[in-house]
Order: sequence, then structure tokens, then C-alpha cells
Amino acid sequence: NMPEVYLIFLTARENIEGKPIFINTYRLIRKIFGFQPTDFGRRFTILMRKENDFRSNDIVKEDILNGEILHDYSPILAIDDEEPNIKMFERNNINCIRAVRKGDLLNG
Repeated sequence: NMPEVYLIFLTARENIEGKPIFINTYRLIRKIFGFQPTDFGRRFTILMRKENDFRSNDIVKEDILNGEILHDYSPILAIDDEEPNIKMFERNNINCIRAVRKGDLLNG
């Protein structure tokens, strides 16, 4: 029997009122992974930076990791595109894969 996998999408983007960052992220995740609306909270969730939190992304993500994730889950993998975030995950004993943005392979 395979263990159940629960995906947690952790973004340091700020969910600003009037800017549809959360809903656009939600729609993109549903499109990529084929999730249904009923899967939110059951198979995946999205955790975001709080409004008016201007700290660096790695600090925000580490606070969310320690405050909202590690007490309920045992992450086995993170995927990120920023070096400070990758180092933060590794410092917390979470394997991390570097994401490559579209076009980066051509420009690098």
C-alpha cells in the first residue's frame, strides 16, 4: 500500500486584497495536477505569506514550515527556484530540487 501524499504549495507571494494571486495559484495547481475543487484541503493546500510581511522569502517560508507544516506533516521533498530557499529546506533536513523557470535553460 502506497502512503497517502498530500501536496503543500508554499509560496512567499503576498495575497494582496484585490490582486488574485491566491486564486490564480489555485487555478494553476488544479490545471497542472488535475485536481478537482473538492480536492482542496483534502489532497492539497496553499500556504502564503501574510499581508504586509516584507521579510525575505526564505525567512517567510521557514516560519510557515515551522509554524504550519512540521507539526502535522513530514515533508520528503521541496521544489524551489531560489538558492536561499533551497538552503533553508536543506538546513531543515528536507531534500530540495531546484526548479528551473521557463527560459532559464536557454539563458544560462
